[in-house]
Amino acid sequence: MALAFWGHRMAQIELDSRFTDHVELAIFNGALSGIARDGEHYFYENVLESHGQHRRWKWHYCPCCPTNIARLIASLGSYFYTIKSDELAVHLYGANTAEAEIGGQIVRISQETSYPWDGDIALTLAPAAPMPFTLRLRMPGWCNKASVTVNGEGIDTAAAEKGYLAIARQWAAGDVVRIGFDMPVERLYAHPLASEDAGRVALKRGPVVYCAEEADLGFAPQLLALPADAEIAAAFDPGLLGGAVRLSALATKTSDADWAGQLYRREQPKTEATSLNAIPYHLWANRQAGGMLVWLREK
Repeated sequence: MALAFWGHRMAQIELDSRFTDHVELAIFNGALSGIARDGEHYFYENVLESHGQHRRWKWHYCPCCPTNIARLIASLGSYFYTIKSDELAVHLYGANTAEAEIGGQIVRISQETSYPWDGDIALTLAPAAPMPFTLRLRMPGWCNKASVTVNGEGIDTAAAEKGYLAIARQWAAGDVVRIGFDMPVERLYAHPLASEDAGRVALKRGPVVYCAEEADLGFAPQLLALPADAEIAAAFDPGLLGGAVRLSALATKTSDADWAGQLYRREQPKTEATSLNAIPYHLWANRQAGGMLVWLREK
C-alpha cells in the first residue's frame, strides 16, 4: 500500500508510467491479496509460498493494516485520473464513471471494460460543450503491443512519452477512445543470485500475478513442475471466486506416494503427468486451507 501511495504522489510530480505501473502492480497483487473476499480477514505479510499454515486473521493487535487497506479501497477512485487545467491523464483502467473539471467545464468520463481480465477498453468522453484538451493515456510497461483509436481513427502508440500517449484535440460528447492491450501469459525469472528462486518461474498476465493453489491441484503445489516449453492457456471462469481468469497448462507432478515416510533414498522420485491450474495471487486463501506457490519449478 505504501508503494501505491508513493507511486501515485510521484506521478503528480512527474507524469511517468514507471511510477503508475508500480501503483497498478501493488494494487492488483500486493494490496488486494491482503484482504479476504469477505472484507473481514487480513494478511499482515504477503508470502509467496505456503504449506497451508497461512490463513487471514480476523483482527490484529496492530490495527494499522486493516484500516489502511480499507482506506485504499475506499479512495481507489482518486487514483484513476489526474486533472489539470487543460489536461486529463488516465493512470488506471477498470469499469468506472467519473466527472472532472477541465478548463472550467465538467467532463464526464466512463470506461467500459472487464480489465484486468482482458485488455479491451472503451473510454467515452462527454464534455458539457465541445472543447480542446489533451488526453494522456498510460501505456502499461507490461504491454508490448497496444492499439488506440479515437472514433475509429487509429493513433500511433509509438508516440508515447514516458509511458503516456498524448492525444490533443477538440473533444465533444460521445467521443470514444478504444484501447487494446495485448495480454499474453508471461514467464518471469528472478536474478540468478536470488537463490530461492533459481530454476523457478512466475506467471503473470497483464498486471496480474498468478499462483498455484492446492485447492485446485488436489496436491501440494511444491510437487508441481512446469515444462519450459509448455503452452499456457488463459480462460475466464465465472465460477472462480466471483469470476476471474485461470491459467492452465500440461505439467508434471513428483510423486511422494511410495516414500513410506523416508526422508532420503537412493532412487529418484517418480514423476507423472498432471495439469497446472493457476489463479490470480490476490484470490488465494479464500477457500479451504492448503499449499500455495508463486515461484513454480521449471523443467
